[in-house]
Amino acid sequence: MAAAEPMGPAQEHELNNYSCKKAQS
Repeated sequence: MAAAEPMGPAQEHELNNYSCKKAQS
């Protein structure tokens, strides 16, 4: 999934972390 993105996995990782943290809170 992330590999298909030209931006990079770094951005998706941050977004995932943000979503995960928000859901955990």
